[in-house]
Amino acid sequence: MTLPKNLEREFQQELKQYEEEKKMPYITSMERVGRLKGKREGKLEGKIEGKIEGEQNLVIKLLNQRFGEIEEPLIQKIRELSSKQLEELTDVWLTLANVTELEIWLQNRLKPVAQK
Repeated sequence: MTLPKNLEREFQQELKQYEEEKKMPYITSMERVGRLKGKREGKLEGKIEGKIEGEQNLVIKLLNQRFGEIEEPLIQKIRELSSKQLEELTDVWLTLANVTELEIWLQNRLKPVAQK
């Protein structure tokens, strides 16, 4: 069922006036679902990034305590590690004798995958 043009126009005018009064645009249920979904996904992504950043900072702190201040290029390599690789590093950091062994460990983890 379609509304006569004059009723539809009147409805649109009233809706516009209402939105302006409330400073709240009308959104459809599908738009609302999309916004909520995007918001949830954004929060989850932020939590994951925060978790990884926290792991990175902890590993860097532990390595600084073990070897003294490690240099920025090594810090950048640590920040390239996946969450799983960071976990692996926390398992072996005490077995590394020096910064050179840390560099070798990082190089072995960050090698580009060979193309077949």
